[in-house]
Amino acid sequence: MAKSIQFWYNSIMTYAPSIPAFGLYGEGSLFPEILHVEKILDRAEGHAWKIAPHRHPHLHQFLIVRKGHARARIEGQTVDIRQGWLINLPPWAVHGFTFSPGTEGLLISLPVSEFPALFDQDPVAAFLKHWQVLRASDILNEAVDLLFKSYQTATFSRALSLRSLGTFVGTLAASLLEVPKGAGHATPIDGLILRFEALVRARFREKQKLSDYAAALTVSSSHLSRSCRQVTGVSAMRFIESVVFKEACSQLAYTRIPIAKIGYALGFDDAAYFSRAFRKHTGMSPSAYRKSTGIAPVG
Repeated sequence: MAKSIQFWYNSIMTYAPSIPAFGLYGEGSLFPEILHVEKILDRAEGHAWKIAPHRHPHLHQFLIVRKGHARARIEGQTVDIRQGWLINLPPWAVHGFTFSPGTEGLLISLPVSEFPALFDQDPVAAFLKHWQVLRASDILNEAVDLLFKSYQTATFSRALSLRSLGTFVGTLAASLLEVPKGAGHATPIDGLILRFEALVRARFREKQKLSDYAAALTVSSSHLSRSCRQVTGVSAMRFIESVVFKEACSQLAYTRIPIAKIGYALGFDDAAYFSRAFRKHTGMSPSAYRKSTGIAPVG
């Protein structure tokens, strides 16, 4: 596995003690996508129609069963998924599936950082942060089909179309959901790691210590470190590092912002130091990485 591929594998495919946390995008792709859409057939058939329990630290997922049925195990609860039903799966929710052979449907994965309108702002975020199973509406199915069609195209407007349609699909899904009254539908650890990641993103430039983050989250440094390692499989400092360089990759891939400015915004006062640190973590220079993605024009 190339060093650049290994970086993505290590940073987004971190492992908790017993439940793996996957990043998807082919489990180790070189550069990020705005979102990911795939058929259940393509994901499950090669695994004998069984997907072992796992979780996604940075991804929100929607699964729609169009034909056949599935049995899902979500956060310790077993639910039967019928034809025409939708599953809302927020980040960190532990989930696994057993599909009937030949099951048809789609799995949509949205990186939380790319869709702040959905996942950072209420009231939509208040509905999406709970896992739930419900019947998909006709308009949601139509929107999902259009999203999948756009995902398969290669036009100059693809990224903008996917971002717009992904937001639309998420909004439609939120409109169908209810905030659960009972226990068992909340994501793990009361959202501490999600809040930690959001805080890191908000304070890239401030070069804060772990104790500063812990104080802002009203927990002790030891509690934050312990929770981070328990959920993500890596130390809190390694988690901060992975968030910083994931953002660097996203900025390089999807914007024309000069490399020095990207580094400065992420807390690197020296452009050369940023380039060395980026190369250490990805195996290539920022300029080479930007060129390799082929998404944002260079210049």
